[in-house]
Amino acid sequence: MATPKLKTCKFQMEMRRKFRERLFCFVERIVFGEARRQLQKKGVGEMHLCRSNFFVRFGTGQPEALTEREERYRLGMPNSSGEAFPPLTNMEDKLDELEAERERLFDMCPKDKQPTYDDGKESTLVRIILRFLPKE
Repeated sequence: MATPKLKTCKFQMEMRRKFRERLFCFVERIVFGEARRQLQKKGVGEMHLCRSNFFVRFGTGQPEALTEREERYRLGMPNSSGEAFPPLTNMEDKLDELEAERERLFDMCPKDKQPTYDDGKESTLVRIILRFLPKE
């Protein structure tokens, strides 16, 4: 018979946190190199995203998908109608979206090629914004 304590939300959240910390320590022991650096960069707080982060960084062996993603980024990440900055766009959200995509692309790039990766540079992001920014 389960005690009432086991059914409380606080108890469940605390147990999740403990298990994520244990999982973090385990994964930290078995990974090395760039994977360990990425894990430590994200920290325990983002342990629930560990699998997806590792997949993005190390598991995307599909050059076609990466090429499509880079091309979409270079076009200013247009919406379904094909406009990068449609009228009445919330500029703060759009700039955050572009910056997040730049960081994702930079993280996907092998570490030895990052210094020469043009799509990961902030100057490329600025050029994209200036190219597609509406005149208004």
